[in-house]
Amino acid sequence: MTGQLRTCLLALVAINLVFVQITDAVSLTWLVPLFGLVLGAPILWPLQRYLVYRVSWNAALLAIFSLLVVDLRQSGVRYMLEDGLILAAFCQVHILNNLGKQRRPDLVFFNSLLIALVTGFFCRDLIYSIVFLVYALTLVIALRLASASTTRREPTRVLDLGELGPLVRRSLRQGGVVILCTGLVFTFWPRDFEREGLVDSELAATGPVSELAFSEEIRLDRKTNAVKTNRIVMRATLEKGSKEAVSEYWRGATFTNLQRQGWWADTNPQRYGAISNLQVDERWERPEGRAGEFYRPGHTFGAQMKIELTESQVTNLFAPLNVHRITFSARAWPRIDGNFSVTGTERSKVDYTLDFDSAGEPGRVVGRPNSVEHLREPNLRGKAQAAVEALDLEISKSLRPGATQEQQVETIRRFLSGGRQYLLPGASGAVDSLAEFVAGEGGGHCEYFATTMVILLRKRSIPCRMVSGYLAHEWNEAGTELTVRSNHAHAWVEVWNAQDGWRTVDPTPAQQEFARVGDSVLSSTREFLHRVWTTVTGFDASARETALAWARQRLTDIGLFLERHPIGSTLAVIGLLLIGRWQKRRKTRVHPEVRNYLTVVNRLGLQIQPGETPRQLLTRARASDTRADRIDDLVAATARHERERYGADDS
Repeated sequence: MTGQLRTCLLALVAINLVFVQITDAVSLTWLVPLFGLVLGAPILWPLQRYLVYRVSWNAALLAIFSLLVVDLRQSGVRYMLEDGLILAAFCQVHILNNLGKQRRPDLVFFNSLLIALVTGFFCRDLIYSIVFLVYALTLVIALRLASASTTRREPTRVLDLGELGPLVRRSLRQGGVVILCTGLVFTFWPRDFEREGLVDSELAATGPVSELAFSEEIRLDRKTNAVKTNRIVMRATLEKGSKEAVSEYWRGATFTNLQRQGWWADTNPQRYGAISNLQVDERWERPEGRAGEFYRPGHTFGAQMKIELTESQVTNLFAPLNVHRITFSARAWPRIDGNFSVTGTERSKVDYTLDFDSAGEPGRVVGRPNSVEHLREPNLRGKAQAAVEALDLEISKSLRPGATQEQQVETIRRFLSGGRQYLLPGASGAVDSLAEFVAGEGGGHCEYFATTMVILLRKRSIPCRMVSGYLAHEWNEAGTELTVRSNHAHAWVEVWNAQDGWRTVDPTPAQQEFARVGDSVLSSTREFLHRVWTTVTGFDASARETALAWARQRLTDIGLFLERHPIGSTLAVIGLLLIGRWQKRRKTRVHPEVRNYLTVVNRLGLQIQPGETPRQLLTRARASDTRADRIDDLVAATARHERERYGADDS
């Protein structure tokens, strides 16, 4: 195996480790040593001839494999993804560091493709596509290099620069054409996002990996590994007023009762006419003669924002509590909890405008709870009930007798925020159940924090409900545009009192993933790439019709331009044809093998005499230079030149 091929394989394995890293399933504790072994492979390759090195290396391999088996037996299938990716990555590093000169790299190619495909199921962000693009081009070059450097007569033939350059260029050109064609099909072939997949929806929902995103159904007993993505789900542009009037908590659904270890959203439509007993938020009114608009009277204007939902299919519209007017471009209806839903064929083209209230603190809204539903304690059993009783008793010890509702709420919030660790589902140290979280046996995600607070508040007869949506504060530096991503999905609590109505309370400790993003060149570039990626991945039949209409209009504009300027158009076409013909003649003026031959001659420092043939130059070079390694390159280049140009035999 040549050094050229080894270098290409090293790059291939390094990209495999990047695939594993971007899944966020494997910690850097494992990956950093593996990256070190890959980068140090050129130093370790010569040590393969020593028995001590080979024995030590294989002993370390067996030890790591044993650790993974023990970890799997202790944690069960919960960390199977992490252990499997670690094993696959280490196998690649092992094969790379033990490739002999006569050993074929077929297993490296197979494992690298397997890792690229498997990690694609767990990383659906734009970064995966970028890494895969680099991987595909590297793989094509490595395959062609392996094929060109291995023949029957010369199992480890080293390619000279005259061969290597054209090989890399052909590989990049062919690989680029395939990737371009694939990208065009993926971009412009519309996908049916509502079609059932190969796996049943229930099975997919309870699978081992799920994306961190908003949902109207919260299952507390589901054991999953959460995958964070930066997929943009919403953009909000400030058109009037100040961003200080905009709450960070954008509601999408509320949950009243915990049933069978899960929450289900309150989706009943708001009733009009007589006030319904189910209505728990301020009533939305509809002004006469103004379709698509709802408002709440008695509020003062604080800010106005234009909302654009980037998801291809939308059923929930997101808005903070302190919104008092909402105007739609689609058919939408309010629900009893103050949220809005979109139904029918309008779901793929929704944008709307929000007016925010300036009075009071953002995150409050007038309303009244349902005296039964919002005070009902969940029916907990066994360990969960015992853990709640113990936690409630511990909190009671820190409260003074006669504490107000506000004091009790703040005490519980601070107790949970400071006494429990935030961890994503499936992370090391994260609990598997609500009972374990309440008992303090490990960290948990925001849904556990919010659920625990609801339970504790209702034990004290404080009306409350759980809310899910997005914690959105990724403003640009100008403070005019708010970007909401899938990993901003969050759950919190709303508490009711007679003075303020519903008020937002968040018991989850602040997390780094909610950090603000500046308006730097890097963030602007990332934002642009995400916009392109969102447009591509959300391309459905409706978007295709829009694109085709745009293309037809452009063709019509071109036709009108040609009709109005016939002379200029004719001259432009003739000029393009002449340029194309000149470029073609320029490329074919010198045969490729002649260019390669001249490259070798120049590299050896030789000068071609007037009228001297390649064979004569070779004879002269042999007489003047006694170094065989220098002459071998010229012999090979001369033979290829004569074979390709004149059909001459190598002899």
